[in-house]
Amino acid sequence: MLTTKLKRSFGKNWDVPAILGAELRGKFIDIYQTTHCKTLRNRFGEEGQAEECSKIVCKVTIELL
Repeated sequence: MLTTKLKRSFGKNWDVPAILGAELRGKFIDIYQTTHCKTLRNRFGEEGQAEECSKIVCKVTIELL
């Protein structure tokens, strides 16, 4: 698998970042029931997409920090 080769080529352990990424993804799914952008955009509607997507970006950024 390419990602495994890339991980090994840098000589670092990717377990912690992988666990943290999985936790963040899980929290996102708990809140929004999807990680599929088109599904979210359809849910927000044409007029609400920009504002709602911006809110999500802010929330996830705060979670990462």
